[in-house]
Amino acid sequence: MVDDPYDQPGNAVTSTGDFEHRIGRRHRVDPIPIGWRVNPKPSLLSRRTPPKRAEVVDVSLSGAAIRASFAEDLELDQLLFIEVDGTIGQVFLRRIEREGDTAVAVYGVEFAHPNGRMAQRLTSKVIVAPVVAAVDGWSEGLGNL
Repeated sequence: MVDDPYDQPGNAVTSTGDFEHRIGRRHRVDPIPIGWRVNPKPSLLSRRTPPKRAEVVDVSLSGAAIRASFAEDLELDQLLFIEVDGTIGQVFLRRIEREGDTAVAVYGVEFAHPNGRMAQRLTSKVIVAPVVAAVDGWSEGLGNL
């Protein structure tokens, strides 16, 4: 078995599972309320329903962990919409971990547009280092992000 070159101390990409890689470090946060499973453009025939409530429990430059009600209809790689402070953005569902036998799950999501407004708004709440430096690689003088 070949060692994973990304799974080394100090690298910008860290492994969080067999097939999942994040850019930057995972930042645990006090729960950040968000809208979950938002309908971005309701049709004239569909009723405007408020988004489900959820909370972000950790954030990295490439995604987040979201704690929400367990939903049987969600599938991995599904495209979903979330709302952060009034800004709607797209995420891909990458992991579903049900919390025991409760009605709650933690969903691992990847930002569909990491440089989009929603992702930037969410990461700016916890990550103060310049995003470009972390994505483009090591830049002398910035230290570990």
